[in-house]
Amino acid sequence: MRDPENLEGWGHPDSEARRSRSISPKDAEVDGRHALQGLSLRGRSVEGLAYLTALIGTVGDHLSTRIGLLCPRIRELNPFTVYLRKNGLWLPFDVFLLVVSLGLPALLMRKWSFRGRWAILAFPVLFGLARLFAAMHNVIMILYS
Repeated sequence: MRDPENLEGWGHPDSEARRSRSISPKDAEVDGRHALQGLSLRGRSVEGLAYLTALIGTVGDHLSTRIGLLCPRIRELNPFTVYLRKNGLWLPFDVFLLVVSLGLPALLMRKWSFRGRWAILAFPVLFGLARLFAAMHNVIMILYS
């Protein structure tokens, strides 16, 4: 028995009109930009969440380290960070890392359209999570010092 609500494929005159009006993933645009198909998690963009993870992790680690170094019992053990702090390059270096971790994946995702380009988002996610864990470690050290 034919379902009157689902006329696709039954030779109904409207079925051809529906197919011609459908938008292919290549032609989909949102606000003039190409939409990244299939990259949403409960209505949120996976790309946005990846960039937000990198941003929160970097800012959280930098601020918690600055606050932690105000405590007399806490000192920086990373020699690279100590070198950057002595030369006044710590903030510019963190800004540079943030720009690279956000800009490079965004550029690659928009410049080339290859299958699996969503895997590029692993870089800002892993970078942001590493910095976020460092920030949580710093906060725990501040609370227990």
